[in-house]
Amino acid sequence: METRVVRVDAEHPDPTALKRAVSVLEKGGVVGVPTETVYGLAVHPSSPEAIRRLRELKGDRGEKPFSYHIGVETELAGLGVEMPELGRRLAKRYWPGPLTLVVPRGANEQIGIRMVGHAIARDLIQLARSPLFMTSANRSDELPAHDAESVQKAFDGMIDLILDAGPAQLRSSSTVVRVTPLRWEILREGFLTREMIVQTVDRFVLFVCSGNTCRSPMAKALSRLELARRAGIPLEHSEEGGTRFDSAGVYAGGSDGASPHARAAVAELGAFLDDHHSQPLTPELTAQADEIYTMSKVHLAFVQELLPPEQRSKVMLLDPEGREIPDPFGGDIETYRRTAHHLQSLVHRVVTQDEQENV
Repeated sequence: METRVVRVDAEHPDPTALKRAVSVLEKGGVVGVPTETVYGLAVHPSSPEAIRRLRELKGDRGEKPFSYHIGVETELAGLGVEMPELGRRLAKRYWPGPLTLVVPRGANEQIGIRMVGHAIARDLIQLARSPLFMTSANRSDELPAHDAESVQKAFDGMIDLILDAGPAQLRSSSTVVRVTPLRWEILREGFLTREMIVQTVDRFVLFVCSGNTCRSPMAKALSRLELARRAGIPLEHSEEGGTRFDSAGVYAGGSDGASPHARAAVAELGAFLDDHHSQPLTPELTAQADEIYTMSKVHLAFVQELLPPEQRSKVMLLDPEGREIPDPFGGDIETYRRTAHHLQSLVHRVVTQDEQENV
């Protein structure tokens, strides 16, 4: 087999070259395709023979599935997936681009999907009128190819065509994130770092009380516990549940720990506050938060004064009935236990807010 290499302009590709590539794909061929991350090997998902060839080319891959590459968001409907809210947040920020999402399809299946950002890859998908299976152009135990020359060196005589658009811009694989309605998990860290994913996917909830040593840190700790239990993940990985919790105090001074009774009361329920350090409420914190829950009406008014009028709707009392939560400061352990149980009954609504909005 002769592997043809066709030079194409990355910004204004020759339609004839792309049509030739589509013809190869429709006949069950394998095409080397440039993307913004690395070069990929593409096949048409309707061709079992092409998929078999692709597995042989990749080598020791087992039955690991290939990801669908799409050009526009409307192609998701044809794949039969309902994108979880966590996936929608990531897609809104990073698609088209270096992000592969592994999402549920039906009750027992998961598929990988990426909206590729390179003009040639997107035009190719559009001309094929179908998402394409694509994987990085390398054997499973080797580094991905960053240019057409490397693809040819690895697969000359084994694939049908290579579209050469010069070196890949990012020269790093896409980041692969699995998302479900309840959690997210990085399967492979690529161009997008874990920190970038956390900042994008996590909803930021802030609890506010007076000194930030009792009520608001207890609410934070119990919310993390509730989220971890619902998502079925370890408490220390609660951020993978899609919400980041923090707390602050309108009168907080230095970096004090949680009160001993507060630590003991939440520990009895399975949460922890050993790493808590109090912090004052600042305009920066209020601006960053997606939702802010206060323990009293005084706290509510204080927070609203820090925000412009159009953002004040994100501040509310933690108790949806409008009742204030008494400050246990100075009370005995039983007082703190009652407060902890009261807070535990209220944070369920906060933790499940995303689910309620998407029913």
